[in-house]
Amino acid sequence: MQRLRITTRRGALKRAEQLTQHPDTWMDREYWRVAARGLLGAYFCLAGIDRHCGRPHQVTMSSVHRWAQTQALLTDSVIEDLISIGKAADEEATSMASYAAFRLGRVMDDPQWVVDAQFFAVAWPLGLADDYGWNLRPRRVEAGS
Repeated sequence: MQRLRITTRRGALKRAEQLTQHPDTWMDREYWRVAARGLLGAYFCLAGIDRHCGRPHQVTMSSVHRWAQTQALLTDSVIEDLISIGKAADEEATSMASYAAFRLGRVMDDPQWVVDAQFFAVAWPLGLADDYGWNLRPRRVEAGS
């Protein structure tokens, strides 16, 4: 499993940007790329808080996968705790906690179908799309069909 060495908000968002750059897939639609980047950025900020603050929860890429698969938001106990830890720490951790709380809070306000679509947008770059049971293989539509 991939190790997460994120310790800053900038690093978290950069990693999310890298994972959502898939020009050959449906992710080239800007709206979903931004949605995926925001959610992944929030999760990577949580991983950054964990590493920055002494690894109280041992967050790994497996944790990020689990959060994406379960559509974990602010009500998840580990996420809640990491945001609290981050807000009580230094400026960098506070910045990461604020970003994660804001992004995850915005998702909680969306209708469920939008939430599902946003998490699917996250599942694709993480290699978890098959867990959603949707056939994502591109298909060619012939003229007149």
